[in-house]
Amino acid sequence: MLPRPVLRNIWKTAFLPVIDYISILFGSFLVYLVRYRWYSSTSFDRENVLRGTDYIVTALGVAFFIILVFAFLGMYELKVKKSAWKQLLNIVLGIFSVLLPLIFFYLFNDNTRVNVLNGLVVSRFILATGGFFILYSVLVGRLLFWIIEQVLYYFNIGKMNVAVIGSDDNQIINYLENKNNINKVYNFHELNEQVYNKIDLLITKGYLSEIYIYSKHNKYEVKLASIAEIKKVSFLYVPFGFNQFSAFAKEPTLINQELFLQVKHTNLDGWYLVLKRVFDVIFSSIFILVFSWLYLLIIIAIKLDSPGSVFYKNERVGPNGKVFALFKFRRFKQEFCTTEKNEQALKIEQELIAKQNMRDSGGPLYKIKDDPRMSRVGKFLEKTSLDELPQFINVFLGSLSVVGPRPHQPREVAKYESHHFKVLNIKPGITGYAQVNGRSDLPFEKEVYFDTYYVEHWSFWLDMWIVVQTPIVMFFKKHKA
Repeated sequence: MLPRPVLRNIWKTAFLPVIDYISILFGSFLVYLVRYRWYSSTSFDRENVLRGTDYIVTALGVAFFIILVFAFLGMYELKVKKSAWKQLLNIVLGIFSVLLPLIFFYLFNDNTRVNVLNGLVVSRFILATGGFFILYSVLVGRLLFWIIEQVLYYFNIGKMNVAVIGSDDNQIINYLENKNNINKVYNFHELNEQVYNKIDLLITKGYLSEIYIYSKHNKYEVKLASIAEIKKVSFLYVPFGFNQFSAFAKEPTLINQELFLQVKHTNLDGWYLVLKRVFDVIFSSIFILVFSWLYLLIIIAIKLDSPGSVFYKNERVGPNGKVFALFKFRRFKQEFCTTEKNEQALKIEQELIAKQNMRDSGGPLYKIKDDPRMSRVGKFLEKTSLDELPQFINVFLGSLSVVGPRPHQPREVAKYESHHFKVLNIKPGITGYAQVNGRSDLPFEKEVYFDTYYVEHWSFWLDMWIVVQTPIVMFFKKHKA
């Protein structure tokens, strides 16, 4: 379940692409009508009319690619505010970056007005003016979308609550209260423990969508920013010295001559989430199909080696603290598999952690050296990381991504400090930036550093680089002894 602040905004990123797509098609059909219904007077026009069915197919494809460019330009992001001029620039850039290659290919073709590839007539009028018709239609469509949005706000649908902390300027409060998308403004003169607890409760219950900090840095602001990050609440601050967040991506908001910077917790939102999910489904499906023979061999080896189940389910924590079952091939002998029902196995594990933990004792993670609980096949699976192959089932089902932060157990997350929770902003992954930079041998703080970098600087190409690096690390980089 998505946090309430995200749900209040997600309808925009869901419906706006649909409005844009319809608007692009409307502009495309409008220029066609102008050219062939209201402006067809020559004999060439009468004999070489571009068929409507062919034009529709082309228009559908062009509209699809324009929407993709819009998405890559960040026009469907959930949170980050953009000025009207920046939105207009992105609209123009998105439309003409798709149309200009077509225009230059056909408009300056010296040989013929007929597309020699498929025999279709290419109207230079459509090529020269189509972009402007589409631009006009998109702007009208977005205006209609804005009108619908204002009507919904009038009926108190989709409004949000905000909190302002540390400001004695009534003009800032009045500015926010007069915004038609804001329902209520909570005003706190200072941030102390009592106020922090109250805001924490409001965030937990989903009553806050934005927090404005107008005070000098103190310990409660860092804690509040961490909670806001976990719950997907926008966090804006006046940069008096917020060093922990000022180096990261931010968008300025000017209110009554005061500059607020919005912390952007990750690039992975809006339609980038859709892109990542599509990649996960395609990649996991192909992987499971291609390597089904390997799955079968491992299943047979496990059954021949030791009695018990083939798969092992272990709890892991995903975004917003949601717990899910992670699938792995069983490495341990059946009697040592740790579950809540097997108290003896949990007790043995705690004893082994105390005696043979290879990881830094200050962190929440553990790795047992020369683990005596492993079966013979389990040792091979652990060494080659093949025990993780069933996690592609998790990816296909949607609880895991191919690439993401390392998934941790609930008992490990319970030991997190405030800055560790950033890794729970997105889905965990089978592989990730931390894994390709040290597998499971990294100290916990170093692992969090790499995973935090990934969360903050996510890009599709970073995912591709990690996917390519993963088999190299698996087979050519050994664990520490």
